[in-house]
Amino acid sequence: MRLVAAFIYKLKLLGYTYDEIEIMADASRPTIAEAVKKLNEFKNLTKSDFYDKGKKVENIAEYYHLDIPLTWAILLEGKDGI
Repeated sequence: MRLVAAFIYKLKLLGYTYDEIEIMADASRPTIAEAVKKLNEFKNLTKSDFYDKGKKVENIAEYYHLDIPLTWAILLEGKDGI
C-alpha cells in the first residue's frame, strides 16, 4: 500500500484529478482520498520531526521508502521560490 500511496501522492502533486488518478493508479476514490490524507499527515510529521531538525533528505526518503524527488516535493510544497 505504501508504494501505491506514494504513487497517488505524486500524481496529486503533479495536478492530476481524482478521476485521472483512479485510472492511472487503478484505485478507488476512497483509497485515493485516504492515501492523500495519510501522506499529508506524513508531510507534516516529516517537516517537524526530520527536516527542521537537520536530517538529510536522503535519510528521510530511505526511512519512509520514498524516492528523493518525492521527498523534496513534500518538503518544499507550498514554499516560495528562491
